[in-house]
Amino acid sequence: MKEIHLKDIRGRKLEDMAANELRAILWKRGVDIPKTARTKQDLIDLVRKKN
Repeated sequence: MKEIHLKDIRGRKLEDMAANELRAILWKRGVDIPKTARTKQDLIDLVRKKN
């Protein structure tokens, strides 16, 4: 499996990204991911909230 680099995950819809890509975006922004974020939709909502 190919590695995913942070520079490669720009320009795509959040819904098309994998959960790990969403976590990488949050990590890059310095956001702590709460343990309550258990689904992909939770991560999408968090990315949009912290935009």
